[in-house]
Amino acid sequence: MAQDGDTITYSFNGSKVIEDVSTIDEISIDSMKGARGGNAGDGSTIGGAGGLIEGATVDVSNYDEVFIWVGRAGLDNKFGHSAYSDPFGRYGYDVGSTGVPQVKGPFGTNGGSTEIWVPEQQKTTSEKTRYSGVFVVDYEYIDVIEVQESDGSVIPKSEYDVSRPRLYPDDSAIEIKNFDDSTYTPDTVVYRTGTMVAAADTGGGGGSTSDASITTSGLDGYREPSQGFFGGAGGEPGEDGEPGGQELGAASGGTTTTGGGSQGNGEIKITYKAGTTTSETPPEAPSSLTVEVSK
Repeated sequence: MAQDGDTITYSFNGSKVIEDVSTIDEISIDSMKGARGGNAGDGSTIGGAGGLIEGATVDVSNYDEVFIWVGRAGLDNKFGHSAYSDPFGRYGYDVGSTGVPQVKGPFGTNGGSTEIWVPEQQKTTSEKTRYSGVFVVDYEYIDVIEVQESDGSVIPKSEYDVSRPRLYPDDSAIEIKNFDDSTYTPDTVVYRTGTMVAAADTGGGGGSTSDASITTSGLDGYREPSQGFFGGAGGEPGEDGEPGGQELGAASGGTTTTGGGSQGNGEIKITYKAGTTTSETPPEAPSSLTVEVSK
C-alpha cells in the first residue's frame, strides 16, 4: 500500500503492478520513461528511444488502485528468430525462436509500452475470435476478475493464465490458456476496463542491411493513432528506429518529450500524496459579558 510521501520507482518485472492508493489523493509522475526499440542484430542500426513524461499529476481520491505497466526494451534480433506479440508492457513485442514466420529477419523489435491506468467498470464478454480461448474485450481492458464455464461456475485462478494472444496481437483480445485440468472450458470472462492516466511508448526497432531478400525493416512501436499516439516507427533497412511518443490521459501538467525516454527498459517514478484538510476552530463565545453605559 502506498503511503503519503512515498516515492517509488517501478522497473520492468514482466507483469503489471497493482498499487493500493486507498489512502492517497494525488500522484505525481516524477518521470515516466518509455523503453527503447531493439537494435538490428547485425549491429548496423539502433532502436529509437522511448517517450518521456515528467512532472504530471492526477487526482486519485476516487480510486483504490492504480495499474502500472513498465515496458521492456526491444531486443536485438538476429536472423532465424521471429517476432511475436507478448505483453512485456501493456502492449509490445518480444523475440523468440518460434512465432510468425513472415517476420523473420535481423531487424530490431520494438519494446513494450509503459503506462498507468485507473479502474472504472466491470464488464462481461462471451464473444470469441476464431482462435481457441481468445476472447474479445474492449480496448480499455486492464484486468480479468474471473473466468466462468457455461454453467456459470467460476474456474479457479490457479488453473489458467491470461495473455495477449500471439495469433491475434491487437488491443481488443485476451487469451485464456494453460489449463491444468482439461475438463475446464472457459465460456465467459468478467473483466475490468479503465481510464488511461499516462503512457510512454517504445521507440521503433532499427532496420537491418544484412539481407535484402528478407524483411529487414525494424518493428514499429505498438500503439496506433486510434489509441492516442504513435509508438516510434521501425527503421527502414539501414536506418535507425524512430523515437517513441507519449500521451497524458487523466493526468495533466508537466512536460512531455518524444524520444526523451530510456535507452533501455522503461521506468516510472511516482510520488504519492495524501490530501490535507485544515479546519479552524471558531473562537468560543464569552461566558459573561459586562456592558457599561455612559450617561
